[in-house]
Amino acid sequence: MNLQFSAIDLSKLAPPKAVEVLDFDAILAENIALYKIEDPAWTAEIEADPIYAALRVMTYKEVALRGRVNDGVKACFLATATGTDLENLVADFNITRKVLVEATDDTAAVMEKDARLRRRRFLAPEALSNAGSTGAYMFYAMDNDFIQDVLIVEDQSAGTVKLTLLALAGSGLATTENKLAVKATLNPNLIRPVTDLLIVDSCDIVTYTIDAALKIYDGQNFAEVQIAARKKLDLYIESKRKLGADITKSGLHAALTVEGVERVVITAPANDIAISATEAAYCAPADITLISEASNE
Repeated sequence: MNLQFSAIDLSKLAPPKAVEVLDFDAILAENIALYKIEDPAWTAEIEADPIYAALRVMTYKEVALRGRVNDGVKACFLATATGTDLENLVADFNITRKVLVEATDDTAAVMEKDARLRRRRFLAPEALSNAGSTGAYMFYAMDNDFIQDVLIVEDQSAGTVKLTLLALAGSGLATTENKLAVKATLNPNLIRPVTDLLIVDSCDIVTYTIDAALKIYDGQNFAEVQIAARKKLDLYIESKRKLGADITKSGLHAALTVEGVERVVITAPANDIAISATEAAYCAPADITLISEASNE
């Protein structure tokens, strides 16, 4: 029985060596040393000195230029390309960013996020298989713009292939329409082997709440710290929007420990939440409460 397509985690790849770590002070020191070779008598390393000021300006421009080179390097790799760079990179497999919600006169369109688009490109070579590989099933299932994640379980002895779906909308519970659409996509005439018996089901949703108190340092504005903590927490929750992703108190603690926070006390969830391969965690925005430990209000 094959439980899942095995793929590397692109987010854990080390950055390419071609991407430099830029340090303004170090580059400034290099430029000062080079200038002193030409003018050994110059020693006025103070901000009021016009030569020193010119060297700082030159360093700012050099850092910006080398940063642009870094961005160009990142644009060439699937793991680091973003936005339109990523869109151009995935086009080699005839993949385009999906429009999840069409634009209206008053609102902009809601587009597929980079992480999902990147994953579809990563799976694309699997779709070239004519034998119905696990990765191919995942690619075609995720070609439906309402699917966030999918688990494939193949039982060769029974001849079945079961797809467990996590939907993009709401809590992630796949509707009957979602399941029928995925099944139609994986039709035996064009996509899947005719001998495979296809079973499509929704994952189970495990709901949870987050209640935390933040103790901030003296002189900090709680409202500003709270906004920053909520943004980082939302990113953590979004990163766990997939099948089989546990919710850990250590992960929540790390997400809430932003600049200005001295201590985080999490009362809910009380413990880590273990999520099985056919489950997904969901925390509704209304179920998140962040208060000040000092005021408890």
